[in-house]
Amino acid sequence: PTLWDLTALYNSISVTEVLVHAQPPHRQFMPLES
Repeated sequence: PTLWDLTALYNSISVTEVLVHAQPPHRQFMPLES
């Protein structure tokens, strides 16, 4: 893998972790249930 691939992978993981911590799955589905 190239440095660009590793950077893109790291960025995608970081973004995913931020979104998961900011909006847990149960909070995302609550508006649909209520």
